[in-house]
Amino acid sequence: MWYIELAQVDHLKEILEINLMIDYENPDNFIKDCLEKWHVSVYIEENKVKAFSLYQAIWGNTLFLALVKVLPEFLGNGIGTSLIENFEKKMKSEWYKKYISSTEKVNILSQEFHKKFMIPRNRTSNSTSWTRNLLWKRYIKKSENTVYDN
Repeated sequence: MWYIELAQVDHLKEILEINLMIDYENPDNFIKDCLEKWHVSVYIEENKVKAFSLYQAIWGNTLFLALVKVLPEFLGNGIGTSLIENFEKKMKSEWYKKYISSTEKVNILSQEFHKKFMIPRNRTSNSTSWTRNLLWKRYIKKSENTVYDN
């Protein structure tokens, strides 16, 4: 049996281990900060964290899906998709209409994952970081209970 829930402090060790196992690791403090703000979700199967996602709210009104990390042996089983769907459900309940994300140009696996859900966002900048990264956006699907328009 599997489930997704908001990450708790006792999940931190497993989250940090997954972070280290996968290329493009992120600083521990970044993950801890997101966890303290309730911005991390975990996918749990057999009482173990197998994947996690985290987001940030930037500029006060923009959601940035920063990470979706799945243990390599569980890739291709829909876990990342389930984490995205869970994230969107939570954000829809908080009245967000869209979010953005980014990938490094060299991270082909991440780009392929983003292509399933998101559309490229044109970015014109001479900034060094944006020559190495691709920016993506997605509008959160409306449901019967949603009253706003895109």
